[in-house]
Amino acid sequence: MGMPAHTSTHRTRFLFAATCCCALSACAADPVVAPELLEACNAPAHATTLEPALHADNEARAYWLTASRIAWPGANASGRYALHRSARGTLDVRAGAVVQGSDERIALHRDSTPLPEADAQRFRFIGEAATLALSSADSERVGELLRDQLLLVQESSDGTVIDVTALQHPGALDTRFAAAARVPDLGATVRAEASALA
Repeated sequence: MGMPAHTSTHRTRFLFAATCCCALSACAADPVVAPELLEACNAPAHATTLEPALHADNEARAYWLTASRIAWPGANASGRYALHRSARGTLDVRAGAVVQGSDERIALHRDSTPLPEADAQRFRFIGEAATLALSSADSERVGELLRDQLLLVQESSDGTVIDVTALQHPGALDTRFAAAARVPDLGATVRAEASALA
């Protein structure tokens, strides 16, 4: 004898729901988050260092002026300059040695072009500095670069480190998100006819 159509439909729905529950249980039983990360999240301490950076010197003596230009006060004209990037914070940079743990080396060139007046006034406190520039292609991906560990390195011709510094980011961030300053009514706008979020 055949099964009523509505009974067959209910049974199919039940089997589908049971399959979904089993799949979710399997995912919960095999979490993708490492146990040490969960332990750190649940720890009573307000902060936990999960993977300390090899380069622990956080002195930031250089300044992003824009998304394409950097100023390093006190840097001399010798050698060459580059940004070194690491997605996992593995940069190991020591004077007299070559850079270790770098995912990418981004060459910079000296740039003597005067800054626009507004930028020159904003950063006049810097004083005399070596002004360095990224290529046009690298400037376009500054947002990507700023997500990673980034150090500015002065190198000799054979790649040996002469000096190294971290960077202060406001100039790059302001250039990167300049369009946000032109957005009207940023945030919540409440009106009688309707409310909106921008």
